[in-house]
Amino acid sequence: MTDRKFCEQCGKEVAYEIVERPETFLVFGKEEVETEVTVTVCAECGSRLYDEKLDDANFRRAYDIYRERHGIPFPEEIRAFRERCGLSQKALGRLLGWGEITVHRYEAGDVPNAAHAEMLRFLLASPMNLLAWIEGKPETPDTQKVRKALADLLPATATLAQVVLSSLLAHAPDEFTGHIAPSLGNLSAMVRYFAEFCRPLTKIKLMKLLFYADFRHFQLQQTPISGMVYAALPYGPALDQWRPLLSALEQQGDIAVTLKTIGNYQGEVVRATRPWSKASLQNTAVAVLEDVCRNLGPLSAAELKDVSHEEAAYQETPPNQPISYAHAAGLRDLETIRRR
Repeated sequence: MTDRKFCEQCGKEVAYEIVERPETFLVFGKEEVETEVTVTVCAECGSRLYDEKLDDANFRRAYDIYRERHGIPFPEEIRAFRERCGLSQKALGRLLGWGEITVHRYEAGDVPNAAHAEMLRFLLASPMNLLAWIEGKPETPDTQKVRKALADLLPATATLAQVVLSSLLAHAPDEFTGHIAPSLGNLSAMVRYFAEFCRPLTKIKLMKLLFYADFRHFQLQQTPISGMVYAALPYGPALDQWRPLLSALEQQGDIAVTLKTIGNYQGEVVRATRPWSKASLQNTAVAVLEDVCRNLGPLSAAELKDVSHEEAAYQETPPNQPISYAHAAGLRDLETIRRR
């Protein structure tokens, strides 16, 4: 080999070899990722030599494994989605309330943080999700571009809510729905119950109460209340695709989501705009809702997030993946959680 590199160990220019070997990377200073790397080594002493191109490729390979492990979208997927929606990098960043160069960084290879990764996962699942997300927001040049670019996805005979719901509710009964068909009506009844009796009801708190109610009912009756799919999201178990589901409940006049100051913070709070009726659910479901509200209702969103992270259902499910109702058997006793 005619090319030579400087070896600090030998203190001179040396011939080198390119070899492959396993190496472990510490991603974000907290998670180990092992992969095969390609490196240059000194032909005389065997020390590793610096090679910008190879080292960069090795790091990218490790981060790609991290992305796959956590279900984080890849740069090319984000770029393809953005272009399908007719948006520039800055426009998509503005629409999502991110910094102007954030999307550029993600498309260039930076790994999104947990909150941004969850949002991107939701949007990339279907361009319809972006349409659902901007529904009801003030009209801007960016939202107009999205509606124009995705106009072909919305049938002339159907509303946006109908299209989104038909997709979400078409999930065939399986272990992730508790082997029943998802019911938006039952979900609405659950949300309105908690909105009435567990105030103030933030979105994070609502997600945890719904999870415990559906999985507790499955634990007792071998069937959930709503049949909705839950996923192991960064802030704990939550409805998979929760944004369009809450948007659908808003559009049909069941709930309203408003900003409210809670302590020193301002957050989105869910309130019922249609009265809750006990007759809308079976007696066993009502009893579980009352049990969940009595034991978990007094807990804050932060406390519920922490206790839900301790559930085997959450810990044994890969990040961002659906949670099997089979885990309901190991759900902890609600009164024990309250007294922790």
